Amino acid sequence: MSEGLRIYNLFPTLAGTVRQWAVHLPRIAAMGFNSVYINPFHFPGFSGSLYAVKDYYRLNPRFRGTEPDGDDALLRGFTDAAREYGLRVIMDLVVNHTSKDSELLTTRPDWFTRDARGNLVSPQATDPADPRRKTIWGDLAELDYRPPQRRQILAYFQQLVRHYIGLGFDGFRCDAAYKVPAEVWRGLIDDAKAASPDVLFCAENLGAPKEAVLALTGAGFDYLFNSVKWWDFESPWLLEQYEEFRHIAPTVGFPESHDTDRLVNELLAAGIPETQIEPRYRQAYAFAATYSAGVMMPMGFEYGWSRRLDVVGAGDGEVEPKRFDLSEFIAEINAMKRAIPALNEEGPQRLLTTQADPVVVLERRAEGGEERVFILVNTNEHETREVTLEGSRLAVAPLGVRIFRAGTAAAERAAVQHQGWRPEARIQIEEVYPELDGGRYPVKRIVGELFEVWADLFRDGHDKLRAVLRYRYEDEAWREAPFVFYDNDRWVGRFRLDAVGLWRYTIEAWTDHFESWRDEVEKKRAAGQSIELEVAEGVAIVEAALPQAPSGAFRFERFCCREAPLDARMAAGAGFAGRECELTSGHLRTLAQIGQAPARAQRCRLGGGAEPDAIVVHLQHQPIEPARERHHHPVCLSVFRHVVQQFLHAAKNRDAEPLGYVCIAHRH
Repeated sequence: MSEGLRIYNLFPTLAGTVRQWAVHLPRIAAMGFNSVYINPFHFPGFSGSLYAVKDYYRLNPRFRGTEPDGDDALLRGFTDAAREYGLRVIMDLVVNHTSKDSELLTTRPDWFTRDARGNLVSPQATDPADPRRKTIWGDLAELDYRPPQRRQILAYFQQLVRHYIGLGFDGFRCDAAYKVPAEVWRGLIDDAKAASPDVLFCAENLGAPKEAVLALTGAGFDYLFNSVKWWDFESPWLLEQYEEFRHIAPTVGFPESHDTDRLVNELLAAGIPETQIEPRYRQAYAFAATYSAGVMMPMGFEYGWSRRLDVVGAGDGEVEPKRFDLSEFIAEINAMKRAIPALNEEGPQRLLTTQADPVVVLERRAEGGEERVFILVNTNEHETREVTLEGSRLAVAPLGVRIFRAGTAAAERAAVQHQGWRPEARIQIEEVYPELDGGRYPVKRIVGELFEVWADLFRDGHDKLRAVLRYRYEDEAWREAPFVFYDNDRWVGRFRLDAVGLWRYTIEAWTDHFESWRDEVEKKRAAGQSIELEVAEGVAIVEAALPQAPSGAFRFERFCCREAPLDARMAAGAGFAGRECELTSGHLRTLAQIGQAPARAQRCRLGGGAEPDAIVVHLQHQPIEPARERHHHPVCLSVFRHVVQQFLHAAKNRDAEPLGYVCIAHRH
């Protein structure tokens, strides 16, 4: 079995000098990692950023220290030490840009991209969520890989890669790989593997358009980095990405990286209490490690460090206190990953559960189809959830991740539905608003505002839907507000934010069988068709529901007639005590007689003197709890205590009281 990469990112500005890097190797190996990745250690340009390389062959002075040995000797000593612990060393390879004061710009100015005025072009990235937002790195100069200079630039970096292979480096993380043509990568990777067949190339494509990543097909990469960190455990995009990327190369997942904020900061910003931070760290690493063939963890994740990995600043030199220590847990996950072949390759993978299921279940097959594993994730922070897989009842702890190895025989889709699942519950809830980045960041609202929640609700067929917006403050009981149809598939609900604190909301939807029946009856009667069977069906629906219904759950609302509104005499003639009264199955039978009477005179007699225009126009009823089904994970709105002083308000009146805000974010 070929092991997938288990990478520890030894961030050089935290780890110290090259000599000090080696101090961390024993504990990295003890956690079960098989690779150590070092960010750029080259001599930087004027900005000081690790990724703004001025000289690729010189060591950054902050990592050299006062050592008398040469740069190459220091690096060779580190790779030799890592090899003694069974660790492959991966370095960053930045070939899409250099610093604006780089040695290459002095010696080969024609290798760089320039605008119409001849000015250097800096690399930039577009926000996928908002194409109008662009990030431009002004300290960098973009290399121009167009002919005729392409061959010259490629030859330069081929020589550079061979140099570092000679110093004992076993792999390269290729920064912003999508910014470099696939043909260039093919030439670079082929040349490197000719020198060292086992050397690995990992393409970093954070924020890249899907088309740009797919363009790297055939470039020869051994791994890509995936986006598992941002998955909400229900949206289809991650599995779609998995299926598309695995045909290029297997992927590496991560719970955080130097390009993201620390996970603890994201969790606290979303209002997650301190008591849940460690369990969520465990879940984040376990899922990243099991979802894809490779996993990468940055330095300090095991301790819950909150200071962001800074590629420019040198830091204050003080070691951040440990929030906790997950070293043993990480070692267990890595050992489990190493022992299961299907977790070290990227065969077909599919999501077996829906939004209504209590546990997220993924099935992963080995490429040869001889082994299958199930990845079980409980996204609930308080309750242990159970699921049935291939006849086994499995419990998953709150925020837990569990791996279930299946037999080798081919099997149909596992039965993972919860006990309340019914075939007719085919409802989708999508495009929930408000949210930011899948609920990772809070949505801010002022206390006292009416909070609106929007979502698309739909199902197959023509049955009618009903829904409610459930919400609660802190640990209070759940309350409900109507969630009503707006237009097309869009629904809306509202509730008042009357306190600062932690709030949650969830959307629940179900098929309204009675309203579906009523709609069908009205349409058939309007078309002059027989409704005898439909009336019998309606009687059965009400008779089945009444034993479970609280008093007043079903109420007759109005009984329309062509000739006159319903009066007391007509109501009495139809068996009703008044204009509004509790509905019984006897009422429906009376209405059935009216509707099926062959002659107008009989219908008028049964109806108390006037012919009804519709048998049942509206029935006002509340849903009966056993019939209700949740079709959305609890959209957990972490509304935390937060007081913000409005800048303009404060500028005008510094003694004014700060405005109170509630911050709302949902997660799954």
